[in-house]
Amino acid sequence: VTSDRRLKTDIKPLQRTLRQVVTVQPAPKATKQLSGATASNDGALWLLRQLRPVSYSFRKGAESKYMRFGFIADELESVVPQIVRTVGDRDVADQKAVVYQDLIALLAAAAQSQQSVMEELKSTMAKATQEQHELRAELQALRLDFERLMQDSAT
Repeated sequence: VTSDRRLKTDIKPLQRTLRQVVTVQPAPKATKQLSGATASNDGALWLLRQLRPVSYSFRKGAESKYMRFGFIADELESVVPQIVRTVGDRDVADQKAVVYQDLIALLAAAAQSQQSVMEELKSTMAKATQEQHELRAELQALRLDFERLMQDSAT
């Protein structure tokens, strides 16, 4: 398997491909309110929420004494079947395997989507903070005006 561009065709940004491949479930209202349309229409973020990373040990073999980290192919198949392959094995019929190289690309796309959402939230927060400062200054000015009016009416 190689990553050489000359061996590939139909190259598209993964975000666009995910919108076609992954059926996005509706986002909770809180997510829509926080991040606008970005998160609710983003297949990469939906995919990230569906993944269930696990720790495990193999049942037998040289690697069975080590704790491993990864995913269960059967579970991933229901979320994104494009990254699961059925391979022949003499011990387990119809053994499933995860194409981790493809999963890495999906995770990178999800991280990029999260970065976009964070930048959007940071901008929204900066605007809200600026507005809050302006409102506090306006409130302070109104208090001073009120105090002057009260002093003027007392004299």
